[in-house]
Amino acid sequence: MTGVNLELVFRTFPRLDEGDLELLAADAYEKFDGILVAPGNPDHIGPTLSAIARRGVAIVCVASDASRSERLAS
Repeated sequence: MTGVNLELVFRTFPRLDEGDLELLAADAYEKFDGILVAPGNPDHIGPTLSAIARRGVAIVCVASDASRSERLAS
């Protein structure tokens, strides 16, 4: 049986809907398998989440939801 490696990368921003979209866009082309995100303004961040999801990155929303994005779950 082999182990599972998990690396967590934390990004912080001052408050919801202030800096979250810029951080997400900056990391959009990293080789992440998945992203957990607390979207402050789902309408604002949804298109970016959808673009990332279309590249095969699993997205899970926590503490809020972006129901019109292509996230995996909320």
